[in-house]
Amino acid sequence: MALATPINDSHLLDRLRQIRLLALDVDGVLTDGRLYFQADGVEIKAFHTQDGLGIKLLRRAGIQVALLTGRDSPMVSHRAAALGIDHVFQSCEDKLATLRELCRRKDLSLEQVAYCGDDLPTWPPSSGPASVSPCPAPLPTSTPWPTGSPNAAAATAPFARSATPCSRPRVTGTRWSIPIFTSSTDRMLPKRLPRPSFRLWLLLILLGLGALLAWLAPWQAPAPGPVPTDDAGEPDYYLEEARLTRFDAQGQAHQRLESPRLVHTPHDDVTRAVTPVAHLIDREGRHWIANGDEGRLGPGGNPLTLTGNARLLAPEERWQLDTEILHFDANVGHAWSETPALLQQPPQHMRGDRFDVWIHDNRARLTDNVRGHHPPEGAQRGQAEAIEPEDFTP
Repeated sequence: MALATPINDSHLLDRLRQIRLLALDVDGVLTDGRLYFQADGVEIKAFHTQDGLGIKLLRRAGIQVALLTGRDSPMVSHRAAALGIDHVFQSCEDKLATLRELCRRKDLSLEQVAYCGDDLPTWPPSSGPASVSPCPAPLPTSTPWPTGSPNAAAATAPFARSATPCSRPRVTGTRWSIPIFTSSTDRMLPKRLPRPSFRLWLLLILLGLGALLAWLAPWQAPAPGPVPTDDAGEPDYYLEEARLTRFDAQGQAHQRLESPRLVHTPHDDVTRAVTPVAHLIDREGRHWIANGDEGRLGPGGNPLTLTGNARLLAPEERWQLDTEILHFDANVGHAWSETPALLQQPPQHMRGDRFDVWIHDNRARLTDNVRGHHPPEGAQRGQAEAIEPEDFTP
């Protein structure tokens, strides 16, 4: 990718620093303009990796990014989500009206917006924004920043590298770009390189601190395992030997989750736990213990779902429930299972297809195909009777 010459025009530099939003067409700008179809008719697109880095640099510099495209493709949504682009407009017929509405919502003027398109369908909003090649011949050619490349893909990267793009670039018959500043006035580069002696002292200090920490460590911590990923996307953090406590509106703890590892994925705001142990705290301060092979906290931390050998233990009566999947809504203190459950409080043991317990009321219910044994009071050991579905108060 060829880079343009540095901008020495102070007026242009001032206009570059005004930009707060970059609006991009998709086909021909973030792609090479071609449409690819599989044998089954499914459309696929090829995106340039340099654009991904460029957009991340823009967002790091505080510049918002929007996508406006006349087509509708799930691949555009996936690409936008991967790059953290919040403003995506598909099947957009009037791009200028859409852009003005976005500016109104973000309290921006068009002078603070740069737009990049590549063809006549993108021309209505391009009374000032930029274009990439190939560009229709009737469009004017007045941009001062061509790169000389005939390709359309990776058109965003040169713009992003300046970190302060131009507010109203023009249309061109060749691909546009914003130059990388290389003069002594470039604020993105340090005024002077650090002295070798300073770097040497810094290295020695870091080595000394590392040796001191290694000497003070009472035990060698195990190497962290790979960060788990799932279909929801990449995690933004994970915690080892974690304890997560939730509080109610009065500031009282009403749920505590302990796990060797907690992983949070921002895409769906879900926290996943490995072999979790949950303390469900009722209004009397008693702890109902629940555990399972895996756990999941929904968006906002509620509800809690335990899967795989899930178990719930009552705090005082010491009855226990075993099931495959157990749910708990901390807002109302309701735990339930919609999978076959086994309720045990020796010498009684009951089975049912659904189980509900309200921890604040100390009340449980086993329903749907209930069966088992519940010895009557005074019965000899080994004698039992079957009971019908009913509320069961431990």
